Amino acid sequence: MKIHSITNSYNIQLKGDTRNKPPKKEHPLANQRQRFIIGGSAVALLSILAWLILRGKRPSKVKTPVSEQTIPTPHSKLNIPPKPTTPEPPKPEELPIAPAPDANKPNVPPLPYEPKITQLDNFKPYFDGEYEVIKTNFKNGSTITYKKINKDETYKDILVLDKDKKLVRRITQFKKENGQMWSRVYKGDETKILENPKNFPKSIYDSDFLVKEFSGEAKKPLGNSDISEGYERLTRVAFPNGTSKTYQGFFNKNKKLHDYTIYYEKFNNNLGCFDRIYEAQPEYVVKYNYAYKDGKLFGIAKQDLLKYNNWHGEYKNNGFDPFPIYVDVKNGEGFKEFKGNLDIQYPEFNPDNF
Repeated sequence: MKIHSITNSYNIQLKGDTRNKPPKKEHPLANQRQRFIIGGSAVALLSILAWLILRGKRPSKVKTPVSEQTIPTPHSKLNIPPKPTTPEPPKPEELPIAPAPDANKPNVPPLPYEPKITQLDNFKPYFDGEYEVIKTNFKNGSTITYKKINKDETYKDILVLDKDKKLVRRITQFKKENGQMWSRVYKGDETKILENPKNFPKSIYDSDFLVKEFSGEAKKPLGNSDISEGYERLTRVAFPNGTSKTYQGFFNKNKKLHDYTIYYEKFNNNLGCFDRIYEAQPEYVVKYNYAYKDGKLFGIAKQDLLKYNNWHGEYKNNGFDPFPIYVDVKNGEGFKEFKGNLDIQYPEFNPDNF
């Protein structure tokens, strides 16, 4: 045979051969049994519908809630122990992105290691080489100064102790004969400020322990007058909160201070360090002039240079009004507003005269 015959034989195996078989007769008792079952089912269905109507519910919404399904209790015969549950790992967005604020300080990582120097007996200054130790006692405490002199450079590391011999402050200093200097004041945990500041990350060490920093330099100003024989001194004091002051002083040839300007500034100190101190912007500037007579202080004049974002004065009424000058001639009356030429009325303010 061909493919058609193979297909017919395949169908015969699955369905079986029903040809040439007489129809099957049903037994009379089977018909009666079917009627009885159908009738009983109908009666049961009608009973259920009547019960649902009495309860005020529709039969189409009858479903067994999941919560009402039978749950085996621990006292069941099977007594199957519950499977151990493992906590789900936190989602990525739930992970902390920064340490707790009280861990150290906000946005400041913890110290990388514990300090090695924990006692005064093991203390070493921040500089290398030989040094001398100077101890000084005061009424409410004492100091231990580690000092090193190398040609025109002087290094100092000063430990300040209270009356109970506990370290309360540390001051590191550097000075040169040409006027360059810097100084840093530390305060805080005794076992940590004894450590060499070079061993700590600058941002962490500054934010936790640094109180303030001094820096300065002295240089001769340009000019052709006798004042050029004097010099200019710049000194800056900065604080960890992002504020600083710059003091600019001019001295005459006799080393008398005659011009003194203070710049109140702000700089970005979000990292807790002074790396951006030289980007500070002045917010308020005041200038002082000093007068001398017979080698003694005679008077002080002061004038605002920057105030309310205005330099030297304000534009008012189609004109420019300079900030006023106030003078104290040390007569016990204090500062009073002055109008006129300061050098003419008070020649003691002219640095060439003292």
